Amino acid sequence: RMRQAQSRGELFREQKFLLGKKACEVNPNTDSEELVVIQGIIDVCFIENGRYYVVDYKTDKVRKMEQLYDKYSVQLDYYKEAIEQITGKKVEDEIIYSVTLGDEISFTEHRQRRQ
Repeated sequence: RMRQAQSRGELFREQKFLLGKKACEVNPNTDSEELVVIQGIIDVCFIENGRYYVVDYKTDKVRKMEQLYDKYSVQLDYYKEAIEQITGKKVEDEIIYSVTLGDEISFTEHRQRRQ
């Protein structure tokens, strides 16, 4: 999918971003509305059928994809929010790829299974 997006010029790697959030949105232990700046680098995002997808590579030594989801879902949600703010378009899915397991987890599918 990423190769196809690259051939269309719709693959973006190492995308830097800044995202402003209220402190109380980042840390539930405070009621402060002071602005906190979150900065990061999105490994990969690509467009497929007019929709954005975010991919993050992880090298953590884990046994289950669930561990990566639990540890990094907030991080990828920030990536999603940043892309949506920058592009004005919805992110269809967030995906973590585990180098260790050679597997991926789709947030959309994972959240549907949990419901």
